[in-house]
Amino acid sequence: MNASATPPGDQRPVLIIGGGMAGLACAYRLVTAGVPVRLFEASNYLGGRVHTRMRDGLPIDDGFQVLFRAYPETRRLMDDVGFGAALIRPYDRGAICYDYGAPFTFSTNPKDLLTFRLMSLADKARLGALGASVLRTHIADIWADTRDEPTEAYLRRFGFSAESIERFFRPFFTGIFLNAALDTSSKNFRFVYKMLASGQTVTTRDGLGAIPQVIAAAVRKAGGVIEMEARATALIPSEDGTRITAIEIARPDGATDRVEGSAVVVAATPPEARRLLEPHDAPVARRIPTIGLPSTTLAWKLPRSLYPDKKILVNSDALAGTRRMETGFHLAMQITNATHPGRTEHGYLLVAASIAEACADEGYRREILPRAVLATLAKWFPHSGIEQGADLVDVHYTAFGQYAQPPGTRERLPSNRTRFPTLMLAGEVTESSSIEGAVVSGTRAAELIRTTLRADARMMIVGG
Repeated sequence: MNASATPPGDQRPVLIIGGGMAGLACAYRLVTAGVPVRLFEASNYLGGRVHTRMRDGLPIDDGFQVLFRAYPETRRLMDDVGFGAALIRPYDRGAICYDYGAPFTFSTNPKDLLTFRLMSLADKARLGALGASVLRTHIADIWADTRDEPTEAYLRRFGFSAESIERFFRPFFTGIFLNAALDTSSKNFRFVYKMLASGQTVTTRDGLGAIPQVIAAAVRKAGGVIEMEARATALIPSEDGTRITAIEIARPDGATDRVEGSAVVVAATPPEARRLLEPHDAPVARRIPTIGLPSTTLAWKLPRSLYPDKKILVNSDALAGTRRMETGFHLAMQITNATHPGRTEHGYLLVAASIAEACADEGYRREILPRAVLATLAKWFPHSGIEQGADLVDVHYTAFGQYAQPPGTRERLPSNRTRFPTLMLAGEVTESSSIEGAVVSGTRAAELIRTTLRADARMMIVGG
């Protein structure tokens, strides 16, 4: 047995509640270390919010999502399960910002940066200094920094002008934080900017939902069990109340099962995790953030291409001079430029995303918003005929795109541990609201569970 393997002991499986990125990461790290796992997912698909639906052979993600290739733990997991670089589809760095209807290309290319007129030369120099600063700062040091403030205050303290904040930073980062106010923690901003500066922004040929599918296949190949449409309704403590190693599962036919394991990992959505934990560990449960930031994603199939770049189109006009966005959309992307470069037989897929408050109303997001998006795009691309040729194929509303992350959020989050040694919490709610946060949390939960099981095995040997 190698040094990293879990010693013999309780061979009942670890029970994992939730098949999102945290649950899958936890399952993979456990089962490949020799620990049996049994994962339960309440829905009929895996990946949580990292989910893709296909329309006529073209991928539509639930929400406009990209992956930072520089995410260290996510990249390690993808490499380990065999999701190599050949399956990755990169976007071009930067964006095309439409300000008063005119396009301005921003990228790290010196020529593009020099001609980018939404930022002064002094602010461009500050941008270079900001990039150098985050690149030389370790991720752990960013999170450990005792100084935290709203992102806008951080940018102003760094010296950026109000014009560059309003015309570039606010429009661009609205799409990342689902928040136009720029009051997200500066720690989160610095982390994201480090990821942007460190590597490519990518997707896959079949959308980001292909990633959890490959991880799940690797879990099953290693002997793990994954059960779909199996909702955990309760955690069941031991008779002496010192441990939780059993759960209650509801099946689609209405039947319920009691499932026994060696330990339990709660990797469910934040509201579900809070519901399950509340009766048993209220202090931990109440630290789980459940206020979600919503977004709406619309997808059109186009008969012809609008533009050749693999860049996001940023609607700077939607946020100009405002702190909130009540109507309209903030970004768009012809994602088939990246997912299917050079291919046209299926047409082109255009995705637009909105955080508009009005999107909470179904009538607005299905009737008014699509017309407004096409009208704006028709002004950007006046000879495209997009208003007549676009076929709306999907409207997806995400009520919980991520949780709000104002200054001090990270310090208020729960850890993976609960008051029970055999019960762990996994998910972005212990780290940061991101794919990387979920994968890091799931990986750490697996390590903690293995430590608990090794300790139990040693006690069994001594006691035996």
